[in-house]
Amino acid sequence: MYGNCTIINFLLIDCILGHLSRLLLPFLYPNKNIYNMGQISIELTHDSNDFKLNVHSFIDKQYSFFENKWKEILERFEGKFLNNGYVIADPYGVNIDTSNFSRLDDGKANFDRAVCMFLENFIEIRGSGNDWSIGQNGFPDEFYFDLYRLLSYSNEIRDLGLEYNDDVPEEIHSKISDKLSKDEEWHKNEYWGFFCGNLEVSGDNGNYSLSIQLTPYGLIISSDYYEGEESDDDWF
Repeated sequence: MYGNCTIINFLLIDCILGHLSRLLLPFLYPNKNIYNMGQISIELTHDSNDFKLNVHSFIDKQYSFFENKWKEILERFEGKFLNNGYVIADPYGVNIDTSNFSRLDDGKANFDRAVCMFLENFIEIRGSGNDWSIGQNGFPDEFYFDLYRLLSYSNEIRDLGLEYNDDVPEEIHSKISDKLSKDEEWHKNEYWGFFCGNLEVSGDNGNYSLSIQLTPYGLIISSDYYEGEESDDDWF
């Protein structure tokens, strides 16, 4: 049998360890929102994420390859990966809520989960609001590489004003190949604003701004936290 002093010492040690663990968690996992583990709601709208089919034969063919290669991922979006001429979020925006799916990935089609998975593969997160986490696994790096390539061709062909069956000039192929050959650090200094929006965590009075860039290696997310105003109810 332990004496009373021994039991008190065990309880004291346990209390100290528990307190230390709570202090250390934010430093061990700086990009995870340890304290805000409630449901997350996200509003996204378009930036430079437009993509249209039936504009040029080369783009249609490339999208067909992309669609076949990433069929299982695209099926998760419930037919809404292309949304009124935009990737995922059109000018009217989309509202995503983590309460619409379970934390455990069941592999079934669910637009909200698919968007969250899309956002989870980032190479860098910038700004003061980097302590949230959606808690899903991101898509493979190669998916973002292929998407970047596809949209780069779409933008170049559209800007050049080519007709549907016109040949794609060699300088476009060379320009895109050169960009794809650049390393991650180079792309961190480029800017391709893909989405903008905001994020809220249930139980938190503030919100996070979102600006999301696309690179061939994943996303760059800029997020700043803004304190909400206290309501009169908070004083009662």
